[in-house]
Amino acid sequence: MLNNGIKITTTPSSGASSGNTVSLVGSDLRMIVVTPTTNTTEYQFKITNADSIIIFDETVSGTLRREMNLPVSGVLTWAIVGASADESFTVYLGVKEKN
Repeated sequence: MLNNGIKITTTPSSGASSGNTVSLVGSDLRMIVVTPTTNTTEYQFKITNADSIIIFDETVSGTLRREMNLPVSGVLTWAIVGASADESFTVYLGVKEKN
């Protein structure tokens, strides 16, 4: 099994930023880490699957770190919404491919 990390650095405009992953085949989303520049920044982080179903949605302040074992396939869309500051964010999605 391969462990892959998808790491993105983004700066929201008007409190929002989004992007897509590469197409994932037979994988598990194992970890989400979202880190804003300032630990007091509030924001909502969402992930939507290829069928337009929201599979993760959480509102946080500061760093978001969640471990999970969520089967995924296709292109995932991630979004930062309602950020209280337009500053740099690092988004890390830990993906484990199934053999």
